[in-house]
Amino acid sequence: MWLGGLGLLSGCDPEFAEGEEDDLRTLSAVWTSGSDGRSEISFDVEGESSFLVTLRPEAGYSAFVETLTDPDGNQVLVGSDFTSGSYEFTNAVYADAVSSLGWPITDGELSEGTWTLGVGVVDEQLYFANGVDFEVEAQLKEDTTFSEGELAVDVVYAGSAVGDGEVIAAVEEAVAYWEDIYADIGITLDVRYWDIESDDPLNAPGVGSGDTYESIAETTRFRAINVVIVDSLTDTGLFGMAGGIPGPLFATGQSAVVVSASMHSGDDLAFSNGEIAILGETMAHEAGHFLGLFHPVESTYDLWDVLDDTPECSSADECQAVLENNLMFPYPVCDSNSCVPQNELSDGQAAVGNRYVAVR
Repeated sequence: MWLGGLGLLSGCDPEFAEGEEDDLRTLSAVWTSGSDGRSEISFDVEGESSFLVTLRPEAGYSAFVETLTDPDGNQVLVGSDFTSGSYEFTNAVYADAVSSLGWPITDGELSEGTWTLGVGVVDEQLYFANGVDFEVEAQLKEDTTFSEGELAVDVVYAGSAVGDGEVIAAVEEAVAYWEDIYADIGITLDVRYWDIESDDPLNAPGVGSGDTYESIAETTRFRAINVVIVDSLTDTGLFGMAGGIPGPLFATGQSAVVVSASMHSGDDLAFSNGEIAILGETMAHEAGHFLGLFHPVESTYDLWDVLDDTPECSSADECQAVLENNLMFPYPVCDSNSCVPQNELSDGQAAVGNRYVAVR
């Protein structure tokens, strides 16, 4: 099975192709998993302050990060600490068709020198798979501060949402609210709007419709988060979903945040002020996941994020008392008349968002 220590490595490591795109240093290569399904991937940090590494194996396989080792030889991330624990840090430690790791996640400087990822590749039964090719894409940014920045957002109307006046008006009002939420943590949004022909409804990213999301990401701006507005998602009950925590920056089938219009408005697609507010919070919330933020507590009340300034709690009443206004709370808190605003982020959450490489 897929638990265990590092084993044999592949015999010949490829060289990264290096470039620069939109002020990010970029690295790309195709690796092959070693004889035990594992590989070590090393790359140099040259004065940058954060990086995002994305792994994408060939179809039918998944990849995940087992370890991250800094230039001094310290293992600063051990995936098994989180897969078997009570805290959420990054989804990169779980096997997925597209897996992204941003670093640093919470605090600390990114020291210069060689960083090394221990990577595993598994098949659909989660058995390690040898000889499997997987893409490695990395973006590294220089940033003098993690307290402010600008984030490009490409809002993409897809399927029957294209040209729907009710949806467009609601989304634009909701985006203005999202801008206010992120302004409080020092992030300014640079928003553009797109229309994309697509099937309707779509699957959530990572569940299906991958060709559509990859095509959208190839069309829109490289350093932007794509927020795809659809009439509905085939996954019943979802307000929206992000393609990863954090999400990938280069074009993949998971390079998107998807938001359902009808889940917010009902089938009539006529939006009340309260529904527009929740729509804005959903877009900000799912984009927060894409930047690397987890729920401060899951709705099972036994799993928490690792941040020190989001209180731990263990029941619905206790958690709502201390966290119901937090943007990343796992569900809206409503009574028969209204819902409480969920528009606050802690300093720790703000720092995580500002570290993501798309925030310039």
